[in-house]
Amino acid sequence: MCSETLSKFFRSLALRHRSEPALSDVTYAVLKTVPDLRQDFVQLFYPNLNGAETFRVEREFTLPEGGRPDFVLHSPTWDLIVENKIWDQNYHFNEYQAVDPERKTYRALLANHRVTAVPEACGWSIRRWEELVEELDKKHYGNCSALVSGYLEYVREVCEVGKLGAFGRELLSIHALHLFNHTVKAAIQGASTDRYETSIIDGSGSFYNFGEGWSGFYFRLMDKKTKEEIRVFFGLNYFEDSPFLQVYIDKKDLGERFRRIDANVAPSPEYEIIRGNTNGGCLELRMPVATLERVTEESSFDQQLRSLGDFLACSCQALLDALAPQEAKQQAGTAGNP
Repeated sequence: MCSETLSKFFRSLALRHRSEPALSDVTYAVLKTVPDLRQDFVQLFYPNLNGAETFRVEREFTLPEGGRPDFVLHSPTWDLIVENKIWDQNYHFNEYQAVDPERKTYRALLANHRVTAVPEACGWSIRRWEELVEELDKKHYGNCSALVSGYLEYVREVCEVGKLGAFGRELLSIHALHLFNHTVKAAIQGASTDRYETSIIDGSGSFYNFGEGWSGFYFRLMDKKTKEEIRVFFGLNYFEDSPFLQVYIDKKDLGERFRRIDANVAPSPEYEIIRGNTNGGCLELRMPVATLERVTEESSFDQQLRSLGDFLACSCQALLDALAPQEAKQQAGTAGNP
């Protein structure tokens, strides 16, 4: 089968089969078919592991202690668990342990977003789908090269690899807003920490949703300890002459919790605190203009994702500290003790 036909086949496949299970199924089929690809797949996570001809790959293998990771690759002396995540953030770090107690088990996560470093991830190798595409694109697979090339096109489509460029200085163009929204979405989906959890509110993801002057997403911010939850907007506001990036809450959504945050939110060089009268009272944590200008000049999606992610993390921390000021003081005191 010619490369053009395979390319068309995989692009067509990506139009309908875009879920995590579908991505895992297609990846499993290609790993089963191309031994050298199995070798490179394993070495993406653990470069010292080799022996492609002896690798055996299984899909949704049931572990002795429970749990079904997306892939398990077996060799005569070790096993490798690989979990695939596109946007889902339930990584199973604590759930997936040994494949066989008599053999060494390696564990890996292949994600399509930034994964926050947490203690539970100790012992896991974490890589991005973008890295897999970049590495495999350098290889030659003989008679299977056209097949692998078509598969990589499928991954690019499903994971939008290479499509998320920097959004640039012209933030109000349709193309820039499209890229900007993808960056904001990825920042929110990768923002959860051991203290709080973030999740996008379904249906909030069009820059037309909030009128012609807004672009971004509403998300839920939940304190994992207190279980208190607030509704937050993260995105661009361009009602004024120059667009600005903000984390926004209002009294209509939060009621008494808004009053607590408004009374206790602490100043920071990372944001400007702006108060208004929208919806009975609103509060913005606004990225300084000079910082936003610097972010728009960054040359890659990953750089801008880190910058937006850092701003979002600082803002989420400030909102939760203001929501529970006594707890924030206790945590600060604990951190300051030797």
